[in-house]
Amino acid sequence: MIFFHHFIVFVSISISIVFSLSQLLGKPNSRHILLILIFTSLSFLQAYMWMFSTKILISFPYFFMAYVPATVIFSTSVYLYIMLVIEERELKINDIKHTISIIFACFFFFIFLIRPSMTNQVQIQLLYSGQKFLWIFILTIFTAVIANTYLYLTYRLDSLFQSFDMRKRPGVTGIALLLGTVLISTIGFSFFSIPLIIHLTFILQTLFSIGLIIMFAIHFRYPEHAESWILEIKKVATKRMYLNEIDITKTERNLLLLMTNEKVYRDNELSLTKLASKLKISKYQLSQLLNLRLNTSFHNFIRRYRIKEAKLLIAKNSNRTLLSIAYEVGFNSVASFQTGFKKEEKKTPSEFRQSLPLST
Repeated sequence: MIFFHHFIVFVSISISIVFSLSQLLGKPNSRHILLILIFTSLSFLQAYMWMFSTKILISFPYFFMAYVPATVIFSTSVYLYIMLVIEERELKINDIKHTISIIFACFFFFIFLIRPSMTNQVQIQLLYSGQKFLWIFILTIFTAVIANTYLYLTYRLDSLFQSFDMRKRPGVTGIALLLGTVLISTIGFSFFSIPLIIHLTFILQTLFSIGLIIMFAIHFRYPEHAESWILEIKKVATKRMYLNEIDITKTERNLLLLMTNEKVYRDNELSLTKLASKLKISKYQLSQLLNLRLNTSFHNFIRRYRIKEAKLLIAKNSNRTLLSIAYEVGFNSVASFQTGFKKEEKKTPSEFRQSLPLST
């Protein structure tokens, strides 16, 4: 059982690290940065839980209380990421208010980093022996309050979060499992014996790691669920019919003209706001037009046009590099081009080129 625990946690941490590093590919934006924070803090938090439950933490005293910033960064980043996906925007200056709790958490952790290593080591040993510390109680309560506040805010983004269907909404299930573990561990830290909390953390982390691996497996096997879920959220979350304020038919026609005649999708910095500005409507009106009238999201809509032109260019230019084609149609990296192409055509650009009949 112990070997299985070590193995499953190692695999889970490795997957989180790989996902974090994968976000470094392509042109960075707010979502990439948030995903790096999510998966980095997630792997760090998993490592800390493993070190705590196996008592290896005694040998690494500088990691003492590292779960405080890791949990706060993780929960805050998850909320911001989901909010940006739903609103189809980048981070704004007023979003900086969400960093206040992160600054406090990092400040508390910094205090422990500058303390003598021996002091932390002694207090860890006393903690394992059953001694209670008031400051640990305060910081764990602080961590639990912040983490579960952001879990609640994430939940409030849409009523669909009430469903914890593992197949359709594995990400929400994973968040609930992780932050639930933090909350239970916090209560245990404060009111129960340390041996009990060690065993509880051991069990919960094993379950969480298995759940995380299943979540990633589902994501790779059924990637369409994430897109349909986000689109479903956008439809239900709409509280105001912005389309009533515009000429829908005219706007839809102008949108299609921009795509077919001006080929605005070739702009690799094209955003929902930028496209809405060209149509002289608000980003909310454009978002509703795409979601409710065309039954798609902004990213899927743009990707469809980019891939359509890319297919024509690949067919007409057998010797042209895929990188140059990717840049011409609006992608900012080969990775995003290949991912987008496979979502649309169920094959990579290279496989599509190989499937074309040879010209005679």
